[in-house]
Amino acid sequence: MGIPFGRFNSLIANEIRTQSLRTMQNAGTKQTEIFSSAETGNLKPFFLIMKK
Repeated sequence: MGIPFGRFNSLIANEIRTQSLRTMQNAGTKQTEIFSSAETGNLKPFFLIMKK
């Protein structure tokens, strides 16, 4: 893969944190929308890798 696993995890954590902050800034946005947008967006490959 070419990316050290620790760095890879921090990239995932940063992306989730960014989406969490963006969600909290939107009034009335549900927490689950973070994950639905992540699954349809650029985080999908990360979650598929982590499920294996």
